[in-house]
Amino acid sequence: MKKTALMISLFILSMTLYACGEESETPITDDLSMPAVDGQSFLEDGIGEAELFECRDGDTADFEADGEIFRVRFLALDTPESGHIYEPWGLPASNKACDIMENADEIVLEYDEGAGGRRGNYGRYLAFIWVDGRNLNLELIERGYSYAQGFGSFDYASELISAENAAREASLGLHGTENDPTYPYGASSVDKDIGTIIDGGDDNYLHRFNVEGIVKANIDGHSYIEDPESGRGIFVFAHYDTLDNRMRAGNHVRIEDVQYYQNGKPYQSHFLTDFDRSNVTVLEEDAGLTHETMAVSDIDSIDHGKVRTFENLTITEFDANEMTLYATDEDGESIAVHQLGVDYMDDGLFSRRSRIEAWESVTERTLEVGDTFSGTFAISNRRAHGTTLIMLGDEHFTLHD
Repeated sequence: MKKTALMISLFILSMTLYACGEESETPITDDLSMPAVDGQSFLEDGIGEAELFECRDGDTADFEADGEIFRVRFLALDTPESGHIYEPWGLPASNKACDIMENADEIVLEYDEGAGGRRGNYGRYLAFIWVDGRNLNLELIERGYSYAQGFGSFDYASELISAENAAREASLGLHGTENDPTYPYGASSVDKDIGTIIDGGDDNYLHRFNVEGIVKANIDGHSYIEDPESGRGIFVFAHYDTLDNRMRAGNHVRIEDVQYYQNGKPYQSHFLTDFDRSNVTVLEEDAGLTHETMAVSDIDSIDHGKVRTFENLTITEFDANEMTLYATDEDGESIAVHQLGVDYMDDGLFSRRSRIEAWESVTERTLEVGDTFSGTFAISNRRAHGTTLIMLGDEHFTLHD
């Protein structure tokens, strides 16, 4: 009887974990076998091994293969948003996908002719993602993080619909009656200053706020704003909602109904998102645009999101992907310097040297170890480099003789 009771208890525990979408079994995924690769190349042959370069969200990631870096949109699924906005179940889907890929021993990308073309929107490649022999696309659907989409002509059509049916039957994620535990349902936006939002941490995570501040810089269509009273700063992630003159550098603005996010994947340590430019009111035009000078050694975590001037930094090395360089100040303190954003090329690939070359076009000569420069940068904390200075634009960068 004790053995029987133990078996029943383990069965109930297994079903409970499965129903919660946590570390559960995924029988449909387990039964699907990865095709042989045989030394093929994804970019050339439509299937091949790749390394994760950067996880973006639950259905998009950047990979590296054959000396190229490229963005891939996962086939047959569309997880809830966790970038420019955060929707219920978007964050759990993103965390699950990123965790699986970041801990992989082997990743294989496979294109499916049923997609109708190698690339989709924004030049992204389309693929099924095999992680250590398991189909990640299928697993995310089976865990309830996405519905199966556009799968009718895919090789794995029957497995995809079976995975969605299994998730629906088990009431997982999007199919369940339980709310996403990470999402603040029904929260309305309230007035709060930037420093209070950031210092509140988890209590303010994904909540909505109305904020005021002076626009200190614009970069790649996004902004940095600072509270004129406390000096605290934050990154405003505008996504595709193009900025207009209301967000011109120097303007004192009020931004309503934005969502707070912290520890963003490839972005900043904290930022405001779900930005709508129609919710911006200019309180004062040209309220004053000054940038205080700061030493690297004086940077503290409360400085993330501020825009400051740093002088006489000397290049010590370039990062392997060459979108970031390292430099030391006159006191020998080291800091990473990065330029935000990635330019897409016509063939769907992006160059690892695109950012350094942009700087070189300004200085009219090649940047080298030992060069000294000054400039105005935003202070950030990026996952790959820790505390980082973000280059704001050509006019803010001076290379010394």
